[in-house]
Amino acid sequence: MTARAMAVAFAALVAGCGPSSGSNKNGPAGCLQAQPCGGDVVGTWNLLGACTSPAFLTELNSQLQTACPGASVSAFNIDISGTVTYNADLTYSSNVHETFTGTETIPLSCLGFASCAAVVSDSPDSTLTCTGTTTCTCQIGGSPAGNESGTYSLSGTNLTMVGPDDTTTNTYCVQNGQLHLMETSETSGAVIGDFVAQKQ
Repeated sequence: MTARAMAVAFAALVAGCGPSSGSNKNGPAGCLQAQPCGGDVVGTWNLLGACTSPAFLTELNSQLQTACPGASVSAFNIDISGTVTYNADLTYSSNVHETFTGTETIPLSCLGFASCAAVVSDSPDSTLTCTGTTTCTCQIGGSPAGNESGTYSLSGTNLTMVGPDDTTTNTYCVQNGQLHLMETSETSGAVIGDFVAQKQ
């Protein structure tokens, strides 16, 4: 597995709709208080922040260990702000400022480098700094480009965004003037991440 693949797995939810989070415990009011309910997303939304349940890191670690036995994440945090606009013609645009940091332990054998010190990310949006010998302790960080546009579609309680580089689907709910973009567990279906925005 390449360093980029590990970085992508580690920050898997970063790309989830623009907003995402890791271990933020002090999210905005109402965070993790909604369930998927659908609703009208048309308009401009100010991103208030994000939060996750304890199951987030458990699930992320499970995904990492499937790809690379022995890999684990001990910390993951994202700060996020900006706006996302959903237009009535099913196009969207976003202007998002996002900074993420985290700590991951990865067996060197999974990374394809001669040493932990040689590990680098081949993504312009992230950095990896690793120490160790056979097992690398890596600090990951980055500020992905924040402006993009594309198209979106709604199906029940799912919102799918097709951007210039990827397609993402999240469950969502519009209630009390807020938009909740939610990450759900692949195993239990429970909401493990909530990305909250307020309508302008």
